[in-house]
Order: sequence, then structure tokens, then C-alpha cells
Amino acid sequence: MSRQWKYSWLALGLVATTTAAVWLPAEAEARSPQQSTLVLSTDVSLTSTQTRDDEPSTIYAGIEECSTLANNNPDMNVYIETTQFMENPDLFGGVYHYNYPRGEERTIACRTAEGTLHDDCEEELTGDAVTVIGNDVDISVDFETLTGFTSADDCVEGEHDQSYYVQLRLRRPAATGVGFGEWSYEEARLVVDLIRPEAPTLNDAMTTENSIYVEFQGSESDDVDAHHVVFSTSPFSAGDEVGDMTTRVVTGTEDGRVGGVSFQAGTTVYVAMAALDRARNFSVVTEPIETTVIQTNTFWDYYRGAGGAEGGYGCQNSASSSANSTLVFAVASLMALFGVAHLRRRRTEIAAVVSKETRR
Repeated sequence: MSRQWKYSWLALGLVATTTAAVWLPAEAEARSPQQSTLVLSTDVSLTSTQTRDDEPSTIYAGIEECSTLANNNPDMNVYIETTQFMENPDLFGGVYHYNYPRGEERTIACRTAEGTLHDDCEEELTGDAVTVIGNDVDISVDFETLTGFTSADDCVEGEHDQSYYVQLRLRRPAATGVGFGEWSYEEARLVVDLIRPEAPTLNDAMTTENSIYVEFQGSESDDVDAHHVVFSTSPFSAGDEVGDMTTRVVTGTEDGRVGGVSFQAGTTVYVAMAALDRARNFSVVTEPIETTVIQTNTFWDYYRGAGGAEGGYGCQNSASSSANSTLVFAVASLMALFGVAHLRRRRTEIAAVVSKETRR
């Protein structure tokens, strides 16, 4: 890709300072929990961790979260609402759990039709761990039982990316009224991901008083959700952890802009990038680029320079409201044309043009 900056971004950046988070599609790097047609809903919770809209029966725990969970050993709670009367032992086939590396795609039935326990599954959860009332099954299994982690020392960064499944086995009466249907399985999943994603590649960066512009190549990791711009007025180094450094989600997948920042013209700002995965693990930061904040004129700078004035409930000056509206339209049009005319200028040319406009 040519390292040319789209100058229309800069023109738009003069009047727009907000940005929205963009979730990037992740590859299907893991098998989703099994779902049964006999289940109406499955809700899962584990302390402060959150499920995602696109994966309602999965919880992710990253590097920081794992240590907290291992030290406190909270329960993972799974509430399953079914269409069948689960208090009938002929319809309720038990609750089990198992795990394997997240990249594997195997589908497991913990208890076979003959009643044999699968080699990869743990013994059936019973007692206080499982409550059956009517059609509903409420499951509570603590973090240690599910994962085997007994303390934060087990949460070794870079050595663990595992899926832990809780599985309900259930069936319905046969449609003929005699016998029963096939066993089906409903699952909830906890993913413990202690591996940071690969960092993206930052090719170039530029800062203005209220925006940061970057040109980059996205992370090559499969489970990346978003790319963040990391910035500071103090120097930092490639390979540093994001930690408490300020970040903003960047829009775009190659060229991007973030707003919501405020710098003084001439200030030195160090800009880098980091990737964020589904378990909320940041990659380390890229090599930072040292930038100098470019002063930019806002819409009102151009408007006042053309003879307008701000005040009251809108744009007011000594001319009539009709003439005032014409002035606003003319200034906006000139700004838009100014951006389009320089659509393909290089970064250094942009800086020169902005500097020239500012000195006028």
C-alpha cells in the first residue's frame, strides 16, 4: 500500500472529534459450545467477567482476570431454561465438565448412550453443584474445580489457552409417546487465555490538536477484537506493556483516526499501537513514533476569517440571516473542496499546507 495520507481525513478532523469503537471480525479459532433444541436459554456468569453479545454462553478470562479468579476461587454459575421437565430422571442425564486446548474442534458427549463416561470428561457434578427445579437447571462450579488452578501462580503468561466446558445432558419423550428421544447436549464455556496477541505494525503517525492519524497493518493473531492507538507525551519503548498508558480504539483496518484528545500545537507526542484480543489481553506496544502536534484551524476560524461571528442561538453577524447562511455554506464548501483537492497528498505535504494555512 502506498504511504499516502488521505487529506480529506484532516479536513473532516477539523470539525469532528469523536470516534466509535470498531470490532474486527475474529477467525473461528475455537469450537462454540454445543446447543440443544430442547433449551430456551443459557445464561453464564463469573464475578466481574462479561459475556459477549455474539457469544452469550462463553466467558473469557485473560491474564489479569485469571490471577483474581485463581486467588478468590469464585463459582461459575450456569442457568439453563429447558422445554422439558428436568426433575424426571429419564429426561435429565446429568451435568459434566471437560476441557481441551482452544484451537481444537472436537465435539464431546460426556456420557454415551450406553452410560459410559468419556475419557476427557470429569465425573458427574452432583450435590450442591446442581439444582433442578421444574424445567430449569442451575449449575455452580468453582474456578478451581473447573480449571485446576489453585493460586495466581498457576496463571503463567504465555503458557495457557484452554476452553473449559460445562455440559448438560438431556432428552425428551419420544413423539410416539413410547420411550425417549436421542440425548442432546447444552454447554457453557470458560476460555482462559494467557497468551498475548501479536502486535500490529505501525507504519506512520501524525498528530493534530484534537486527533491522531495512523497508518498500520493489523495484528496477525486470530482472536483480535480491536486495535488501539497508544500515546504519551513521555517517551516509552517497543515491547512495553500497555499498562496505564492512554489508549483509544482506532477506526479502520489500515488507515485510522482517533479523536477525543487535546494537545497544544508544537507538543511532542509519542504514538504506538497495540492489539486487544477477546480475553482483553493487550499485545505489547509497537515501536513508538515521535510526532509534533500540528496546529489546525477549526470551522469557526475559517468562518470568522471570512467575516462571520459566533453568538446567540446560531451564527450571527451584522449581515442578514440569509447572507449569514450563505457565508456558512460557502465556508463549508471551500473546506470540503480544500480536502478533496488534496486527497492524495503525502504526510509531509499535509504538514506544510496546514502550517501555511495556520500562519495566514
